[in-house]
Amino acid sequence: MDVWDSVVNGRFQPQVVANGVALHKPKADWSDDDKKKVQCDFKARNILISSLGVNEYNSVSHCKTAKDLWDALETFNKGTNDVKKSKVNTLVQQYELFRMEDGETISSMQMRFIHIVNKLQGLGKKNSNQDCTNKILRCMTREWQPKVTTIKESQNLNVLSMITLFGNLKEHEHEILRLKSSEE
Repeated sequence: MDVWDSVVNGRFQPQVVANGVALHKPKADWSDDDKKKVQCDFKARNILISSLGVNEYNSVSHCKTAKDLWDALETFNKGTNDVKKSKVNTLVQQYELFRMEDGETISSMQMRFIHIVNKLQGLGKKNSNQDCTNKILRCMTREWQPKVTTIKESQNLNVLSMITLFGNLKEHEHEILRLKSSEE
């Protein structure tokens, strides 16, 4: 936990209180506990750096502490608040306009949908499971409407998970493919 604390709160700096004022403790006076806590920043920085690719490393290699490195990585990956808002707006629009494409498989549609939902969640915009399941049912093509109606009538949409919904749709898709195959 001390390693993660150094990422979130910054490098630990041993202090001593003199005349009611907190001062940096001289390195010679550090206790073993102080030394361990100071080392946490180096450990955290090494862990973060070892997980980076070349491009990410080059953009944050100037950072001296684990907290600075983490903050730079957040900005590098999420962007500034304006960039983040722009990304969220774009993804919300993709979510709202999401439709099943003609001839698309359920697996392909699921991957596209989950990709959008996960990106939104990563940027702090969460959609409830109920919103997602209702969105999926609304976006299905005309040929799927009988199955959509059956699911709506037979399932409690307030508690139906996306995994269960996609499982039901995949099962129906396999049955349709089996019937087409036997008809041919």
